[in-house]
Amino acid sequence: NFSIEPMDNHGFCRCPDCVRQYHPERSSDRGEQSDYVFRFVKAVADEIAKSHPGKRISTLAYMSREGVPHEVRLPDNVTVHFTFHGNRMPNSPLLTQQQTLLRTWRKEYPGNGFGVWLYDCFPEYIAYRRGFNCFPGFFASLLADEYRFLREMDAKECIFYDGMKDDFENWLSFAWMWDPSVPLAGLKDRYFASFGAAEKPIRAFYDLVESRFCDKSLYGNNDSHQTQEVAWK
Repeated sequence: NFSIEPMDNHGFCRCPDCVRQYHPERSSDRGEQSDYVFRFVKAVADEIAKSHPGKRISTLAYMSREGVPHEVRLPDNVTVHFTFHGNRMPNSPLLTQQQTLLRTWRKEYPGNGFGVWLYDCFPEYIAYRRGFNCFPGFFASLLADEYRFLREMDAKECIFYDGMKDDFENWLSFAWMWDPSVPLAGLKDRYFASFGAAEKPIRAFYDLVESRFCDKSLYGNNDSHQTQEVAWK
């Protein structure tokens, strides 16, 4: 794969030729620049198919181009990685919206390579950027649902942005990338048993933290990333 991807901002060209390709009316489905960006990806992929048959172009469905393009059709030598940044935000409606967008991509492109760009760095990364210590983002039960969903979407590749932060979730991720049908209960027993005499208190602590982090009622009106007030007040 050779990657083609703009920077992660909205600093697109403002010339008339480019602006007319933008669709601000598509903000609700996160597709304002989808046609603009994927038109370029398609142009490159078409030429690569001629000069290098069998080689692939990799790109992201990200930010204002998460939505499926409406004006161009991607060729089958393009692999799309959907940036699933709602995956570690159990309180956010963005999680449900992104699941809907993922389903749309797979319906439109069932034969293309497909993967996800995951944010297992949350909430630590966001808290670091905002200058406070995060409340731990333990979410094994939701992670089990996530990998079942990714299996349903036939996502073959996972990219982890800024690393993988939590030991148990990392272990589960590798187990489910290998076989997402393995039940959480057995994996959980196996993991915490490795602590020997400390198994029960460590498991109890994990369960307590997970129950807090995944309790939507504790986020108040915050439907986005963790804040210091949400974390500790």
